[in-house]
Amino acid sequence: SLNGGANWTIISSSLYSTSFNCMYLNASGKIFAGASGVFLTQDAGDSWTDLNPGMIAPKAVFSFTCSQNGIFFCSTIYGPWRST
Repeated sequence: SLNGGANWTIISSSLYSTSFNCMYLNASGKIFAGASGVFLTQDAGDSWTDLNPGMIAPKAVFSFTCSQNGIFFCSTIYGPWRST
């Protein structure tokens, strides 16, 4: 939603995942979506980047957080993962 929730638009049409479990907005405005992996948008969902190199598949991301120094953590069915 670009207007406080009054109207909604789907923004996942460019993603190959159909089940989204969590989202995270960091302090710099980057939005991460947890699905069958981690995806990043820096333009309010107009385009997405696959951030999954190095992670084993299939993976379902259940939650994530980011530390103040930029270290990103996510939990999957295979355990916790860390990215710097």
